[in-house]
Amino acid sequence: MADSLPSDIIQAIAINNAKSISDQPSVLSNLALANQVLNNNMQQQLMINQQQAMNQITMATLSKCVAVITNADATDPKSLADYLDVLKGLNTGASQMTQNMSNLKQAGAEVDEQKEEVKKKAAAFNKIYKKSKKLMTPPAKPKSIDPSNNHKD
Repeated sequence: MADSLPSDIIQAIAINNAKSISDQPSVLSNLALANQVLNNNMQQQLMINQQQAMNQITMATLSKCVAVITNADATDPKSLADYLDVLKGLNTGASQMTQNMSNLKQAGAEVDEQKEEVKKKAAAFNKIYKKSKKLMTPPAKPKSIDPSNNHKD
């Protein structure tokens, strides 16, 4: 069957196959980049949700503290004990919030490092793609010389 096809068609099929193979690294790099961007986006959304949950807990704790302080009676030992419990809870909550903030900063730094790594990989893939595209470009046909177009000065 290959003998029945003209050589131009066989050459065109071979060039098309080679071009498809040369385009594969760029397609894969684009998929990898899109996957990394999606993962980074989901990680950032998760961090925002965690921060929002911590803010809600902080607001509930603060409102409870305000209620205990405003209802405190200096003559009632139970209210003073509640007041001390609230202060201890605030101290514990503050240390936990500090730890959570440092964890969020660390996670943000890791996301930034991952972004830089993805950018480097994308640049390397694009470089490879450009080189492969240059290699796969068919040579230009030589210009024919028109013998009737002689320039005489």
